[in-house]
Amino acid sequence: MEAVIYYQRLLSRFPEPALLVERDGKVRAFNKAASNMFKQPLVTGGFLFESLTADACEKDKEYIRRCAKSSQVVAGKILLSSVGPAVVCYGSLLEPATEHQAALIFLRLSSEAPSKLKFSILKEKINQLNNEIGRRLTTQRALKQQSLFFETTLNSIGEGVIVTDNQSNISLMNPIAEAITGWHFPQVKGKAITTVLRFSSEAHQDSGRSFEKSQFSTDEVYEPQLFTAQLNTRQGQAVTVEVTLAPIVSDTKKHGFVMVFHDISEKQKLEQELRDRAKKLGIMNENKSQFMTMLAHELRAPIAPISYAAELIKHNLQSNSEHHKPLHTIQRKVGHLKRLVDDLLDVSRITLGKMKIVKADVDIADLTRMLCEELRSQYLENGVELSVSIPTEELWVKADADRMTQALHNILYNALKFTPLDGGVSVTLNNHGTQVQLCVVDSGVGIEKADLGRLFEPFSQAEQTLDRSKGGLGLGLALVKGIVDLHGGKVQVDSEGRSTGTTFTITLPLAQGPQQSLTTVKSSHSQHRHHRILLIEDDYETANMMSELLTLKGHLVSIAYTGPEGVEMAAQVEPTFIFCDIGLPELNGFDVVKKLRDSPGTLHVPIVALSGYGEKSFVDKAMSVGFNAHIVKPASLQQLHRALSKFS
Repeated sequence: MEAVIYYQRLLSRFPEPALLVERDGKVRAFNKAASNMFKQPLVTGGFLFESLTADACEKDKEYIRRCAKSSQVVAGKILLSSVGPAVVCYGSLLEPATEHQAALIFLRLSSEAPSKLKFSILKEKINQLNNEIGRRLTTQRALKQQSLFFETTLNSIGEGVIVTDNQSNISLMNPIAEAITGWHFPQVKGKAITTVLRFSSEAHQDSGRSFEKSQFSTDEVYEPQLFTAQLNTRQGQAVTVEVTLAPIVSDTKKHGFVMVFHDISEKQKLEQELRDRAKKLGIMNENKSQFMTMLAHELRAPIAPISYAAELIKHNLQSNSEHHKPLHTIQRKVGHLKRLVDDLLDVSRITLGKMKIVKADVDIADLTRMLCEELRSQYLENGVELSVSIPTEELWVKADADRMTQALHNILYNALKFTPLDGGVSVTLNNHGTQVQLCVVDSGVGIEKADLGRLFEPFSQAEQTLDRSKGGLGLGLALVKGIVDLHGGKVQVDSEGRSTGTTFTITLPLAQGPQQSLTTVKSSHSQHRHHRILLIEDDYETANMMSELLTLKGHLVSIAYTGPEGVEMAAQVEPTFIFCDIGLPELNGFDVVKKLRDSPGTLHVPIVALSGYGEKSFVDKAMSVGFNAHIVKPASLQQLHRALSKFS
């Protein structure tokens, strides 16, 4: 219909008689000159052949059919009435038939045959007209397709979209926007957006912006605004939305706004749930840490008297007693249990990033050599050959000696554990200029390639059989990696699979080493000085066993089982050295030390803390209140001797 109206306007400007008809002669458009040529005035929707005889009507129809089949101008004659003469006619197909419209034929009428020149000019004009009409139709179809594509795309977007004109009136709204706001587009089309969308007063607290009418009416050009707002829907429901508001700008002039927004109410709910869950997990993690600390304390408590009792039995046995072997087994297993407890806590510290190290100059060659010698007896008992290749030169690294000992012990013990009878383990230490490299190669069970990547994860182990003959908690290697990483080194594991053995390689940066000094070595007399020791310990068995051991070494030991008793006894026995538990009844070890430091008689007496709590914060607190050192229970006899020698 729009095309016919368009053609009617064109024909009204055409100087010569012309009209548009369909194939059956139905008149669709005409100009005044064409109507004047007919005896009866033309009517839109009427037929050209109403007043003709059947024979004349058929001839006219045949001519129109020829015109409908040709894209070129077809010259011919048609009868306008049954009694009048035929007139010359030039016709051509103007628009082919479509699904919604019949074919349109353009007819120009003339009472005389035109000259060739006039015909050519007219033909050219008709062709130009046809071309222009075709171009405009193509443009119209393209615009229609673009409009359809834009509408489809807009409706497919998963966000609400509202577009306004330069007066801030809504000109477009997609279905998502309708669903969020509760409004249907026909209801709000042409209305001011500020009268449709209402935000609560606290809507823009996150961004510091307020949603005002001026945002849509200003002519200033500015960057897109991003903010979170509380939108009140048509139904009065408050919905939290994230909004992007951007101007539509052309040639520095604003033509409107596009607002893209989406409902984040569910997102905020999930975020709050995640925050609550994270808080809960934090509390659970803190509770777990406290539980691990308490567990370690409770596990360490019985280890100490067992260890001391074994040491006493060993001292009382004759050198050729058959009980030495089972006693040695007890001591070794107690040591293993102590390391398991320490590893469990230390892995937890590493995982939480709470492990602290105190670096000093350490001869890694001497340390490795010492550890190999300590473990050699266990290798012999298990039928595993231990070969060691360590240079005689000093190889210094900056390290925490205790932690590095812990890491190397785990590597060496791990190799022993997974190497069968008659197998072998080789330990090689090499100087590579700026680095030192320790390689531990065993001929043991090997590791599948798939297991190598997770071997250093806490509680991770290569697959074992149901009898778990190799034991372990999967902590040792995780602890090794954590300690080596803290020292700026690297640890690597290689294996070709089952029954091929395993190679562990630890690389550490070399250090310059300590400067030579003229420090005088303490005399053996000072190292073996006999003390009057006050032992303040609430566990009777631990206190009694420890007292007997120290007494065997020539020390005079007094025992106090509570905090107040310890303070009172210190004034009576005038000790030269004090070992004090921290978890004491009635008066804890921190308060005991404070009182002792307030007394002139014990102001300068060395006091060493004994505790099952080994966290750095706990140790730091012990040092701050007046302790000279801290030993984590169960304290070995060697640790007690080192403490006595250090502060003599």
